[in-house]
Amino acid sequence: MTPPAVGEVYKDPTFGTLVKRVTDAPSMSLEHLTQHYPTSSPFSLDSDWLLVLANNGYRHLLTGDGSYVRRCPVGFQEDRWSRRHPDIAYYPQGNSLRGYNAATDSQFTVRTFSQYSNIVLGKGKSDLSDNDRTTIIGDDRYILIYDIATDTEYAALDASGRFFNWARPTPDGDGFAVQWDAGTSRWQGLELFNINGQFQRQLLNAGGHGDMGRDVDGTQVYFQSNAATMPKQPAGSGKAMVKVRLSDGQVTLLHPLHYSLAMHMSARAGDGWVYLSTYAYDDPDPAVTWYAYSLSLI
Repeated sequence: MTPPAVGEVYKDPTFGTLVKRVTDAPSMSLEHLTQHYPTSSPFSLDSDWLLVLANNGYRHLLTGDGSYVRRCPVGFQEDRWSRRHPDIAYYPQGNSLRGYNAATDSQFTVRTFSQYSNIVLGKGKSDLSDNDRTTIIGDDRYILIYDIATDTEYAALDASGRFFNWARPTPDGDGFAVQWDAGTSRWQGLELFNINGQFQRQLLNAGGHGDMGRDVDGTQVYFQSNAATMPKQPAGSGKAMVKVRLSDGQVTLLHPLHYSLAMHMSARAGDGWVYLSTYAYDDPDPAVTWYAYSLSLI
């Protein structure tokens, strides 16, 4: 198909879904534009601003309808939009948490964590909680919750040399999850900690693509892809998306998929919906083999 112009809407001929185009990389002399990662929203609180990552490694600021504004400052990485302020995004730089005002093109320091030489927010796979709390990872070892609104730093968990893939806050900001190497023992799989870094429970025995979100009743949950080799998953689920309730670790099968499909998901809206996108490693020919939900957004 021929893509529509920026700002125009087209209807998917099969499903009737309305799709609006908001970027055009060639018009910006770039090869491609993408969001940072499915678990963080590229849109600001009121969707007036859009942050995109370009092939040249820089972040670029656009309006919500796709009009180009400017290239973001050097060092602007792992950016996360505030869930309270429509013009503010936060990002780590050195051992400081910094803020960026999209409306005024200004930067400011929120807090310097002098006990660390370097901080990140979640190793690239986190977002802020609904009340602007974030995980701070200091020197790739210490994990803590920091409340931006009240400038409160909670007790840190010492990972003590253990490898972990990411850490991220719960939607309520009352704790955080950490993904370690797979296994059923402590310091393995996906573990939940309270706001002071105290262990609560193992949610899953292995990691995968997933996101924090809420169930239809507002309950805090974690959505993740699974595989039949993960013994704590629902029996017979095979390759699927599952939902884990944070309060007690109950696991529910949501959507089975063919084993050849990989998936990403986003639940940042916090309204009981989770968006699942699939892709196929082997790039199948639709005329020969095409499994249900291949290359789809569900």
